[in-house]
Amino acid sequence: MDKLALKAFLLKIERESIGKAELNYSEYLEEIKHDWSGVEDIEDHSHVIESGEKTFQMESQILDHKKHLEIIDSISFEPMAVVDLGAVVKVNDKFFVVATAEPKFKFEGKTFMGISIGAPIYNLLRGKKVGDEFVFNGKTFKINEVH
Repeated sequence: MDKLALKAFLLKIERESIGKAELNYSEYLEEIKHDWSGVEDIEDHSHVIESGEKTFQMESQILDHKKHLEIIDSISFEPMAVVDLGAVVKVNDKFFVVATAEPKFKFEGKTFMGISIGAPIYNLLRGKKVGDEFVFNGKTFKINEVH
């Protein structure tokens, strides 16, 4: 498995996500511009509060992607024999990348999911090698591969 290509792919996903989130945010800010020269009423204030909450959510999304980009960029992704930050792990025929929490994505024809070192399952995976087993949520899992 080409882990450096995987790292480049993850960086690309985050850059694209940042671009999309920033574009959505910019378009949203254009939409919510309000002409305050008219009469204000309770409904105007309600919309301001709602737009502030949505603005905060959109800004947080951009910051999360930027943080993910920094984290992924800082990880070496060198080959590994035990699970640690930067490992690619096949567990019960599912692939995980230990970097940042990411929804499922396809790479080299396989489905992956990103997990962070803060994920509960990571604490059970950390330091394990091929052939090791662990129990998570009452199910037994076996590590098939570590890259």
